[in-house]
Amino acid sequence: MNNHQLELVECSQCGAIPALESQGLAKEMPAVVFHEAKGLGWVIGHKTEEQLCPHCVKEMHNIWRLPSRNELVSLLWENPITNREKFTENEDLNEDDYFLNSDGLAAYLAAFPSGDRQFWSSTENTRSVSQTSAWTVRFDVGYQVPISKKGRSRVRLVRALQAKKTWQFGDPLCDRYTVSVCCGFVTDNCTGLQWKREEESDRLNWLDTLERFDTPRIELKLENNILVAKERD
Repeated sequence: MNNHQLELVECSQCGAIPALESQGLAKEMPAVVFHEAKGLGWVIGHKTEEQLCPHCVKEMHNIWRLPSRNELVSLLWENPITNREKFTENEDLNEDDYFLNSDGLAAYLAAFPSGDRQFWSSTENTRSVSQTSAWTVRFDVGYQVPISKKGRSRVRLVRALQAKKTWQFGDPLCDRYTVSVCCGFVTDNCTGLQWKREEESDRLNWLDTLERFDTPRIELKLENNILVAKERD
């Protein structure tokens, strides 16, 4: 991908915005960008109200990739990524804590009406000495499950460019997920991550999944007072 000047505050199509990966969930959720927005501007030493370069809209807005384990976990109703106060840092979490409660499950199923419940992440299972397994997330029971890389599972892609984070625990349940007008993707308003509403059609093993869907990470850098989008090395 070529470098493009990012001078946008908000995408006119779905509200996605560029941001700097420096705070918040950056370590746990290696998405492209994170939000430090103030109103419709960016707190990066200057504020711009220009529109995003059309090339960036086209290229970044349409980049879909395989989510990390923590990004998948963040979709679960109760989890240590988006609801930190319920969990102790570095705690070995009980799998039962991930179970979607009935209200959360209803909200999730309204947004993602798929019958499939197990999805690959891009995260290898480093707890295994042989490193022959990778992490999946089971949305029917709310578990993180490492399975053999030779096994087959579904894939739900996450968008590279994010939307604003507008929901927190305590807000109305019905407001957590927003289905796009075209019904093609869902915004998790708790994280700003945007997900394809339908899973990919093929069940693949992990290596084939990586080859097909693990797109290069993109980051934003401030160069000469202009935000520039670049692929990471």
